[in-house]
Parts: sequence; C-alpha cells; structure tokens
Amino acid sequence: MTDPPIKPRKPQRPTVPDAGPARGSPAAAMATLVLGISAIASLVFLAGPVMLIVAAVFGLVAAQYMAWGWWLSGVIRKDDPPDDPPRSRVKP
Repeated sequence: MTDPPIKPRKPQRPTVPDAGPARGSPAAAMATLVLGISAIASLVFLAGPVMLIVAAVFGLVAAQYMAWGWWLSGVIRKDDPPDDPPRSRVKP
C-alpha cells in the first residue's frame, strides 16, 4: 500500500503588532535640523577656497599648454624649408 504524496503547507505571514505612528522627540528633530544646517554651511564655506585652488591649477595648466604649444610650433616650423606647405595642412 502506498502513502499519499505529502503536500507542503502554505507559509503563513506572521502578524505584526500595531505600534502606531513613529514619533520622535522635539529635541531630536531640533538637533538634526541644527546639525544639518551647520554641515551645509561648513561645506559652502569650504567650497569657496577649494574652487579657487582648482581654478588656479586649471589656469596654470592652460597657460603652460598655450606657452609650450606656441613655442614648440615655432621650433617645428623653423626647421621646415620655405617651399614646403605647413605641416598642419598636410594630410598623412
């Protein structure tokens, strides 16, 4: 004699007790507000000098690029014979 196949039981969702709406204390809300405003203010205060440093470095790099490019292009073209077309117009 064979036993009937075993069927798995359907899982039941556990019941969660009703805790009501979550409430925080006014002191915690005020502390969060003060800390958030002070963090944003300090980041804005620090961003000014950082952005000036970034702009200065970018300006120095751009000036070097332009100066070396101007100097190097003059050195390269100085060695060319006058009857050759400029290298910038020659297609490889």
